[in-house]
Amino acid sequence: MKRSLYINSHCTLQRDQNTLLLELEDGTKRYLPIEGVRELHIFGEVDLNKRVLEFLSQNQVLVHFYNYYGYYTGTYTNRRAKVHKNKQLMTPSFRFPLHAGGTE
Repeated sequence: MKRSLYINSHCTLQRDQNTLLLELEDGTKRYLPIEGVRELHIFGEVDLNKRVLEFLSQNQVLVHFYNYYGYYTGTYTNRRAKVHKNKQLMTPSFRFPLHAGGTE
């Protein structure tokens, strides 16, 4: 059975073969089988890269982002995913800010 996972701590999210690897600040590693994940709710500062986003997209895992105060910021989803309420096709729409004063 797939479930929603809530990430509240600062960590790094990586792909380790066909599994998600959550590495906490204290060095603790947690392996999460992708087959059991429906969606991720990210509240803390999480480092991730394109490789893990592609892996999540291939497995139809939604990634919801929230700001410091817990307010919804946006969702990353694959291009074929349907939104639960609107039943519309979505494209990846989350944009990361550029570093070092870059412009979008």
